[in-house]
Amino acid sequence: MLVSTFATFLLSALAITANPVCNKPTIRKEWRTLSTKQQKAFVKAVKCLSNLPHTSALTPTGQTTGIAPVDPNSSLYDDLVYAHMDTNSRTHFTGRFFAWHRWYLNTFESFLKTHCGYKGGLPYWDWSQDVDDMDGSPVFNSNPHYGLGTWGTNATNFVVTDGAFASTPRAYPTPHFVAREYRPKPFENQIFPLPFLNPQKDAVTTATPSEITYIINNFVGDFEGFMEYIEGIRCEGLHNAMHLQFGPGVGDLADPSHSPNDIMFFLHHNSLDRLWAKWQAANPANAASIGGGTEQALPQYDDYPSGLPPAVTTSSVIYASGLTPDITIADIMNTQGGYLCYRFDN
Repeated sequence: MLVSTFATFLLSALAITANPVCNKPTIRKEWRTLSTKQQKAFVKAVKCLSNLPHTSALTPTGQTTGIAPVDPNSSLYDDLVYAHMDTNSRTHFTGRFFAWHRWYLNTFESFLKTHCGYKGGLPYWDWSQDVDDMDGSPVFNSNPHYGLGTWGTNATNFVVTDGAFASTPRAYPTPHFVAREYRPKPFENQIFPLPFLNPQKDAVTTATPSEITYIINNFVGDFEGFMEYIEGIRCEGLHNAMHLQFGPGVGDLADPSHSPNDIMFFLHHNSLDRLWAKWQAANPANAASIGGGTEQALPQYDDYPSGLPPAVTTSSVIYASGLTPDITIADIMNTQGGYLCYRFDN
């Protein structure tokens, strides 16, 4: 049984790389534009991954120390979480950040299709639609069949008790259920090696429509500038703000290591990938621009917000922790370049 499962997994991994031409790209849509039927189909596929057994193909790189060992009794969804934990020190606050997460999202979407029969595209969450009422966004829905869950409360230790995933356990770092605590000013909690400079900053100010437009239309040919603006001074930018508003020290999505436990991780990062794709398309000089360092340096963030040298290039490897064959950044610079085959609805 184990051999058969492993063989099937290898075949599916090879299938992911065996698409040299993108003739019919998958369309990735904003969550709230999906019909109830489409939302149910996505939820069903994610639950399917959560019920499939761990694969022995998962091969930790050992790049990030101090993480939990692989749990052989975990799920295939948990394996994806583990890959994020395993490569964390090389794929966050480095030049690999956007590229690695583009591979990661594609792998998640491919697993939903290959292992669970999902026919749609990976949805994204357009945060800019929710800046006037973030915690009341319709994205946070309590419906047990298609809802992504609302927010935890003090009475439940901030565990999410509604939505379709309320009874779905996650394995890492220890077995638990997903938690969320809404923190509109998440930088009040000092959780990074360097203190936040603007602890009263509202997270939503990083995601306004005007901010998104500014990001897309600036930093021409300057990938590092684009990435560093999204990370922000002292990590107070869009990427981190949307994570940390889910509760530093409490919420899964607010943890830099095991954040993919919360399904909102994939919708959040898909929106970041959309932002990168829109920036790439905004000017010919952006399409092939890449940069940043290869080594994370959080204690030196002010000097190296995108990582220490040597520099990332399109030849730099995307570490897949055994979930797919390793690839290079060049393979995924274009969302319709062959290895990848998707586009966003707008």
